[in-house]
Amino acid sequence: MCKRVFAAFLLWCAVEASAEQIGFEIITLDWPDGYQATVGEDRIHMSGPNGEQVTVLQFSLEDSVTPEEAASKTDTLRNYAETEMPKSASEQGATVVRDLRKTSFDDRHTLYSMISQRGENDAQQYLIEYFLVGVRGGAYFSIVGNGGAMPAIATFDPVFAAVHWKE
Repeated sequence: MCKRVFAAFLLWCAVEASAEQIGFEIITLDWPDGYQATVGEDRIHMSGPNGEQVTVLQFSLEDSVTPEEAASKTDTLRNYAETEMPKSASEQGATVVRDLRKTSFDDRHTLYSMISQRGENDAQQYLIEYFLVGVRGGAYFSIVGNGGAMPAIATFDPVFAAVHWKE
């Protein structure tokens, strides 16, 4: 738990200072400007300049965890991404705009993403989920905003494609 709160604090400091780079124990992202963060005990919430609401959950393993235990725990994160993320759109009454996508950076680091949308015409709302999974943890991002999903995808896909892994 201490690691999660510390990572959240690092994110809060980065967002308040420059909003250009946010960091966790295992990753750093070049984040778009204009976001304000509040740090909770188990999550980080960011509000964007266009009303976007971002929730971040970070999972990191203690240094004492063996490589075998770490592999088992990150396999659980990968399984969650592959089985539970696809259910989220239908559970929320949304339409999938982009099916679950798995992007491997290398044999140790993976990005999962899925995009859905609900509503019609001017009352559209999108949900973009990104889940970065490495060898010692992961970071799950839920981004909810008003409007069409395509402009948001153009903003956020490059952010996650250029993640800097620290492990």
